[in-house]
Amino acid sequence: MKRRPDISVLIPCYNAAPYLRETIESVLSQEGPTLEILAMDDGSTDDTLKILKSYAGKLRYATQANAGVSVTRNILLEEASGEYLQFLDADDLLKLGTLEKRMTVAASRSADLILCWWDRIASDGSPLPPRQKSQRVTYADLAGDRELAAFTWLWVPPAAVLYRADLARQAGPWSLQLPVIQDARFLFNAIKLSQRPSVAEHVGACYREHSSGSVSTRSELKFYEDVLTNTFEIAEIWKKENKLTKERRAALAENFENSARVFLKHGRADYNRLLKESLRLHGVIRGKKLKFAHTLAVFGLAPVAACLLRKKISQESK
Repeated sequence: MKRRPDISVLIPCYNAAPYLRETIESVLSQEGPTLEILAMDDGSTDDTLKILKSYAGKLRYATQANAGVSVTRNILLEEASGEYLQFLDADDLLKLGTLEKRMTVAASRSADLILCWWDRIASDGSPLPPRQKSQRVTYADLAGDRELAAFTWLWVPPAAVLYRADLARQAGPWSLQLPVIQDARFLFNAIKLSQRPSVAEHVGACYREHSSGSVSTRSELKFYEDVLTNTFEIAEIWKKENKLTKERRAALAENFENSARVFLKHGRADYNRLLKESLRLHGVIRGKKLKFAHTLAVFGLAPVAACLLRKKISQESK
């Protein structure tokens, strides 16, 4: 009987030709755990598929019409046979020896989710300034309200998370309703369900930031629309579980206020429903401009507020 791989490395690929070879080589250079490498070309129009074919025998690959990264990851998730799963974006990198270090932590602590540290790199692979390094999560950081941490500050790219396969499947599928922040929601789901999360305290991954900026930078409104959808969904989860603590209410309210501020910046008159949610959860609205906007909305003047404050908020955010 064929032995089950220790880890399945799952690589969704879309127009990744400039980086894909380096990404694949970063996986092939890993030692220790037995690996299964699965890649899916998501309808690329460059040489991505050609590069995948050049690695025939070292990985399994397939191609499909363009369907988006979440659909692609879900297909790879279904196909994976490893005990643990490593999602890896086609332009990110695994550092030498990281999978062995993560599996050591998994074995020593019976962990079902293992985070590691990661650094940002530029499009050309060069290191970015130290101030742009990731936050160094520690094992102690997981001792408190892990769900609140994952909802607020605790984010790591897929390359820096190793999931036990059964946990990943419980956390899935990857959301099709969150095109921008689906990775943050998947991690939240996994941390919520995890029985024994842990941290392998080493820099194990490189997250590539392109010169055009992240999706959240390129399209602020789309990013906050995702944030808003996610916030409503998590608020409902915590409400049903009767786990809306004071701290969680405050975090949800802050997200609603931040989204309302961005909606105002873009002239969206529906900002006030978000301020109402913030009031319902936290009892206050923070910020003079948001309070002013809410007051105008109470008198049926939400479009006026959106017009008056759009330019001012936009200037202040520059």
